[in-house]
Amino acid sequence: MWAVSDGRAGNARQADALAAALAGDVRSLHLDARPLWRWLAPRWLPGAGAAFGA
Repeated sequence: MWAVSDGRAGNARQADALAAALAGDVRSLHLDARPLWRWLAPRWLPGAGAAFGA
């Protein structure tokens, strides 16, 4: 099973723990968004204020 996170310690630990609880063999994948994708975050799109948790 893959544990995908942004690599930050807390997020990675939670992803690893959840994957380990669901399946024994875990492969950790840490994704690093490049600047263009970080700049185009969903919170900047029209209607983002109406999103859940906004």
